[in-house]
Amino acid sequence: MATEAPHWLEESLAISLEEAGAQAPREALTTEAQWLIEKWQEHPHEMFNAKFLAKICDCVNTFDEATPDTVPVKLAIAYQGAVSDLRWWLLGLPMPTSEETNASAKTQERLEALSCPTELIITVVHLMRFLASPDLEPTTLQEKTLLDVRPALFAIPPQKFSRLQQNLAQTLYDLPGIDSQAARREYIRSLLSRARIFRTAFARRWEEAVRTNLEGELARLDAEELREGTESDDTARLRRKSIHQRLKVQGALQRPRPDSDVDETSTLESVEYPFFHRRLGSRTHKSHWPSRSEDAN
Repeated sequence: MATEAPHWLEESLAISLEEAGAQAPREALTTEAQWLIEKWQEHPHEMFNAKFLAKICDCVNTFDEATPDTVPVKLAIAYQGAVSDLRWWLLGLPMPTSEETNASAKTQERLEALSCPTELIITVVHLMRFLASPDLEPTTLQEKTLLDVRPALFAIPPQKFSRLQQNLAQTLYDLPGIDSQAARREYIRSLLSRARIFRTAFARRWEEAVRTNLEGELARLDAEELREGTESDDTARLRRKSIHQRLKVQGALQRPRPDSDVDETSTLESVEYPFFHRRLGSRTHKSHWPSRSEDAN
């Protein structure tokens, strides 16, 4: 059973498109918002659903007071997750070139159909490159904000962070051709090796909490790697399979029963992000993106 999207998410995405300068009728923007939500719901891994998209949108909204225009950041993540596999992003790995190219082309086509300004489309597609290519070095505030969203999702209490990591392990387990455990270790090490995890001054308020969570997770992964090193290949393979099956069972057990009074949700959706606030849009400022009619002049 698919998890229902938060009631405000559809309007929030429609408002973001409107703020971005889309000239299509509001009904078309609402239809596009519905399409984005449906695509997130269709993802084969339950972690990537509309509630996760809502948490990301909340996180991006949090940066509004420090970043002049966060709408392209929100749209870049929303479209990237709708038309490609965001698991590469969560692991800090480069997305396959064919998938990156396809995602950019589809996003450009859909934004053009909404009569979005050319400059906005170029910016969104450009930001999507940073989601697909983690080695790119950000220079603008928008680029830095985009890259700060991912570690900002880890600014939660340790117990909830541990639960989030369990869901990540389950979701990333079958990424083709990738040792997800090794990739997670390398990604965490890369974050901890920096003098500062966050690139924007605004996000550094979460530096200590995120660093503490990541250090604890890295210690756990390193201990697991050491234990695997003393096992035979067959034993290690069986143990990893057992862990994966246990995670799947745990996720099923943590879901409310269909006949309960609580909506069915995935385990990730119960993770709360205390610094997030829910806002439909940043209507406090007028978008600086020109309309397509202005582009033509």
